Amino acid sequence: MRRIRGPGLPGGLALELRALLRLAWPMVLAQLLQAGLGFIDTVMVGRVGAVDLAVVGVGSSLWILVYLGALGMLLSISPIAAHHVGAGAHARLRQLYQQGLWYAVAVALLAFVVVRHIAAVAHWMAVDPRVLPRLDEYMDAISWGLPAACLAMVPRFLAEGSGHVKPMMVILALLLPLNVLGNYALVYGHFGFPALGAVGAAWSTALGLWAGAFAIHGWIFATGKFPDIRPGIVWARPEAGRVLELLRLGLPISVSMVMETSLFVVVAVLMGTLGAVPLAAHQIAINYASLMFMVPVGLSLAITVRVGQALGAGDRHAARFRGRVGIAVSGIFMAVSALVILVFPDRITALYTRDAPVAELAVVLLGLAALFQFFDGLQVAAIGALRGYRDTTLPMLLCLVSYWLCGLPLSWAATFVFELGPHGLWLGLVAGLVLAAALLNLRFERISRPVSPPV
Repeated sequence: MRRIRGPGLPGGLALELRALLRLAWPMVLAQLLQAGLGFIDTVMVGRVGAVDLAVVGVGSSLWILVYLGALGMLLSISPIAAHHVGAGAHARLRQLYQQGLWYAVAVALLAFVVVRHIAAVAHWMAVDPRVLPRLDEYMDAISWGLPAACLAMVPRFLAEGSGHVKPMMVILALLLPLNVLGNYALVYGHFGFPALGAVGAAWSTALGLWAGAFAIHGWIFATGKFPDIRPGIVWARPEAGRVLELLRLGLPISVSMVMETSLFVVVAVLMGTLGAVPLAAHQIAINYASLMFMVPVGLSLAITVRVGQALGAGDRHAARFRGRVGIAVSGIFMAVSALVILVFPDRITALYTRDAPVAELAVVLLGLAALFQFFDGLQVAAIGALRGYRDTTLPMLLCLVSYWLCGLPLSWAATFVFELGPHGLWLGLVAGLVLAAALLNLRFERISRPVSPPV
């Protein structure tokens, strides 16, 4: 066993904090930049009209759900790369890249088909009939960008698992102005292009995804950080064992991410049955909470790398220490975020609306958001640590129990049986996240014990 810097060394905590934050901040910024792309689409399309804005609202919710599913499938590349780097087996990264591309192609084809048909969900729901034809066009356009997104994830997660976390941040920063320019041309109809409204935003996003894919692959080839990966040796025959390993780790990650995201989608739909004011207040509270959540998401990705590299080096003591430090940092940040919400709820709602009834209810829901933020930070950080152990199946089942067998039924019962209104829906969310945080952290403590292996 090769021992690396860990808790037994003087200043181990300070060293780990520096290493974690140095790795995490570009990942956090990348998450915020990615969220910014959706914000730009919403703002620019909102100037066109209500129907186009509704198309973006419904369409982005649907395709992002598929995107997250694909991202989860391919996220398995990161812990495997981290283990190779920790073990000093850098030569195996080329094989991971080659087989990852085959895996990404399969995921991309599935995502392409699903996005082109998922709009049928909106046809079953009480969506404004004026929205539906434009929604179909929007989803067809965005579907052409999903293959690029999947292919880009292979070099991205290979690089991040190896500790190279800045390239994707830089690429996303460059894509922001490109997205603005693309929307200016295709949404409003400039530079000789027709004014396509919401559909133009979809085409702009799809083009940006292809630009990002070419950029991250180009970085891999051009920088020399991975000398064994060159354009001339990308091709390799698919190896079923390697691809199935990626699938075995990635499928539970994907299901977990989709379960959590779809829970919030279902709660939003249920909130809509209570009226326009509760739905608007819900959107304000969940939008702000989601923005703050990008920080622990970035931390979670960094924790996976730190833990995975320690395990690759054969140092279970350091892996446990790194996981605990990462979980603590995520919890502390979200506790501070919750405090900000509790101290300044009126100022936060004022950023979104001047409608008094909406703002009043949003303040109450933000109070509940403050309650679950701490636990949200703990659960996503624990998931990141568990991915470092390549432990994904049991966490998926724990998420299923927490969100769908506990959180959602409680939300429904509190709202429609005990008639607690919008507050009831959020109480169920809080309960689900608290349970998930407890179960996932208990799982981490069990699997990370350095002596006897967990069952």
